[in-house]
Amino acid sequence: MLNIKRQAGVGDPCKVGRIYLTLDEDDRRIYREAIDDDVTWSAIRLETELRSRGIRVSNDTILQHRRGACQCEGWPNA
Repeated sequence: MLNIKRQAGVGDPCKVGRIYLTLDEDDRRIYREAIDDDVTWSAIRLETELRSRGIRVSNDTILQHRRGACQCEGWPNA
């Protein structure tokens, strides 16, 4: 059967937000601080660091979230 994913709606978290929701409280804090800190963590460097820990999110997705250009309306459940 054809399986087509529903497109994210306005206000639904982007991948950055969806990953955030899967983490425990301590990891959420660390993850959010890294995503929000574009001085210490360039998007490409953060993508590489997260990938080494088994979390796959592209630097483009990180950049879109940082700019507020994704479907998120802020951080989910923050």
